[in-house]
Amino acid sequence: MAVDQAVVTGVVIVIIVVLFMMFLDLLSPLILQHEFKACCRPYVFMAESENGLSLNDQKRLKEALTQLGIKNIELSIAEKGTSKRMTVIPFSVKGEIHIDGFKSLFEREQRVLEIQFEATQIARRIKVFE
Repeated sequence: MAVDQAVVTGVVIVIIVVLFMMFLDLLSPLILQHEFKACCRPYVFMAESENGLSLNDQKRLKEALTQLGIKNIELSIAEKGTSKRMTVIPFSVKGEIHIDGFKSLFEREQRVLEIQFEATQIARRIKVFE
């Protein structure tokens, strides 16, 4: 192998590695958004079956989202048992993700991405009066 072939091969390998790193950098917000939605989805089903979420469940949801690295979490969820049958229960979770990303080839910068999950369901449980 001649020197010029080695140099070209080295440059091609560096370009491939840089492109792969940029691809992973662009893919990471999508992966985090998928994890965010996967974390919120079971609580939507729980809120639907119980006509809202208890304060304890809301706290657990916030803790789970914090473990994912989501900050400034805002919940807009009806409290458990406060909704009447056949009324609309809003379920909204908002937060921010802080991600380091490429600014240019040799520079990185911190980006703040807002992330949101919204669902609307109808209260199905009959409220039992004691």
